[in-house]
Amino acid sequence: MLFNQVTLDNSGDVTGSSTTAGPGYLSPDQPISGTYSWASAEYGTVLVTNTTGNASCVVVSSTEFVCIDNTASKPNVAIFNK
Repeated sequence: MLFNQVTLDNSGDVTGSSTTAGPGYLSPDQPISGTYSWASAEYGTVLVTNTTGNASCVVVSSTEFVCIDNTASKPNVAIFNK
């Protein structure tokens, strides 16, 4: 899954859209929503949860973070830039 756009608000909510692709299929711009919580503010790690699973993310800078899907049988790493 690739996230096209994700917004984390101050209330712990995640909204955005995702694109899923694989051999023979493409599902662009599907809406996503969920919640997030700080796993460790000291290290900038965030747990994002939605109806399809969850991801662990690390904040790299004020404009970039990296996530890995915790529930996929073949986890993907996603890099988000502003």
